[in-house]
Amino acid sequence: MTTKDIFFSTLRFLSLLLLFVFIQSSASIGWTQITSGNVNPDEKKEENKKEKKEKTASEPDSLTGTNFYLSGLYQYSHRSFEDNSPTHDYYADWQQQTAGYNGGVNAGIIMELSDFIHLDIGLSYFGHSENYSYNDSLTDSTFNYKNTYMQLALPVRLRVVYGDKFQVYGFAGVAPLNILKIKYKSNYSTEAGIQVERDDEIKTDGFSTFNLMLTAGFGLTYNLNRIGFFISPEYRRHLMNTYADKIISMDHKMYSYSVNAGIVLKF
Repeated sequence: MTTKDIFFSTLRFLSLLLLFVFIQSSASIGWTQITSGNVNPDEKKEENKKEKKEKTASEPDSLTGTNFYLSGLYQYSHRSFEDNSPTHDYYADWQQQTAGYNGGVNAGIIMELSDFIHLDIGLSYFGHSENYSYNDSLTDSTFNYKNTYMQLALPVRLRVVYGDKFQVYGFAGVAPLNILKIKYKSNYSTEAGIQVERDDEIKTDGFSTFNLMLTAGFGLTYNLNRIGFFISPEYRRHLMNTYADKIISMDHKMYSYSVNAGIVLKF
């Protein structure tokens, strides 16, 4: 093949390539114009709605609206204490009490007031405890007891929330509550080594009929399609005296450091 033949072959190839590109470009422009010219405005709106629905359906649900939660509670609890008896030593042994660990359950609803502010209204059943332990070094006798104040509270809290699938939030509020009973467990051993155990329930005699509890903390929630999982450290403190002053002369206010863990359901 001569140089002339190569030249004309190359020229024909380039001409065919340019013609193919021109035809493809013209077809695309023409199709776009025809399509845009024949679309009905109502049909376009319907297509947009359909696209939004498909997009929403393809994305995982973030828990929005009103949600229900259920959680378990584990806490380190104690109380502030002051002996107000005339001699200020009638309840001297109470000064030796130590903190205890307790559990409980929480349930409630979360309502969105805005994208970042949510209202949490719940129900909480839990215990606060105080422990006492005595060992006689001379006789080897021992005496131990644990008071657990079982309570029912109605927390009302505001949450500041950031995030969607993975949420971080802080909260604070108050909880009206009632002390239902004290679970009193004790055991002691005599000089002869005999072990005696006691397990009683003390009803509400001497308790204040009404109390308020401050509640504050923060939390993390991971949301899936219709369910979320959360963990939430919380501080709780009673604002009023546990006991009626006219019956028991002491200033007794419970507090705790707790961890809540549970699930959130969309309904």
